[in-house]
Amino acid sequence: MRVAIAYNEPTVPQMEEALREYEANMALYDAVECVERACEQNGWNVSRAIVGSDPAALSDAASRADVVVNFVEAIQDDARFESAAAWLLEWIGVPFTGSPGLALSLALDKSIAKACLATAGVRVAAGCVVAGEGDPIPRLRYPLIVKPVREDASIGIESGSVVYGEPAARAQAARIIERFHQPALIEEFIEGRDVTAALLTRGASGEPPELLPISEFDYTNLPAGEPRILTYDAKWDVASAAYMGSPAVYPDDLKTDTVARIGSVARDAWDAIGLRDYARVDMRVPPDGPPVVIDVNPNPDLSTTAGFAGAAARVGISYETLIRRIVEGALARGRTAPRVGP
Repeated sequence: MRVAIAYNEPTVPQMEEALREYEANMALYDAVECVERACEQNGWNVSRAIVGSDPAALSDAASRADVVVNFVEAIQDDARFESAAAWLLEWIGVPFTGSPGLALSLALDKSIAKACLATAGVRVAAGCVVAGEGDPIPRLRYPLIVKPVREDASIGIESGSVVYGEPAARAQAARIIERFHQPALIEEFIEGRDVTAALLTRGASGEPPELLPISEFDYTNLPAGEPRILTYDAKWDVASAAYMGSPAVYPDDLKTDTVARIGSVARDAWDAIGLRDYARVDMRVPPDGPPVVIDVNPNPDLSTTAGFAGAAARVGISYETLIRRIVEGALARGRTAPRVGP
């Protein structure tokens, strides 16, 4: 079987501040290398396809493959075009892994994803989008959390992201707008346990995705006064106090009904956005209420050291088997169905 791994090559930024966040983009290379080895170990013929400004590179690679592993996260470093590769592959008709173009488009903008989730009855935090200085902020319960509307990997999340008044909210929003050239999402900060539900396809069976073991970020040892959130430093700076104070754990004290509720909410989010093959749903679980979805990630890190592979390993799914399930799920789905009717 011929497998093509499609991905984009991030450009090294010139700004010092942006260079610090480049590390998150470099994680993509780890995933490509890990999946490439897994494909070889599964006995497949694997190649790479770097997606840049010319869509012909992807279409040419896809035409020579039986299935494409889609790791494209941006086009020319612009995340707004993350879904372009998926749309093109759907147009060509070649089976590819991961969510379809529509789901990637919906999940990219957190405010749009929240609207889809809320419409489907999935609980989300109240909030608003601020694109400029004069945009109104409705009456919300403080504290609030302020973050970029279309970034992932905790980019733009720092200790100052949790604010306790409107002046601070506006100041943090202004920083995000200037730094990331995009609106800021302002939400009510949900106190509670910070959990992640990883979902994995069951292949051609048509059954709901498998819920892998739930992980949690343990903020017990964060420095006093630091907000209990996963900041960029906590995710990427291994020498920081935030990183050492925010380990991912697999809690053994979650009640059975809580686990079931988390799984149900995660699958509802999967259906609402139209996710496919594998995904991660991040939630806050308040001590006295149902889980609240705070983010939906349709393309979580698939490297061997990332949380998704770790969750799979806890239920006996080897890394090679994990990748085989994802790839075979795409193959079972087949080529994009032709349009019927006028």
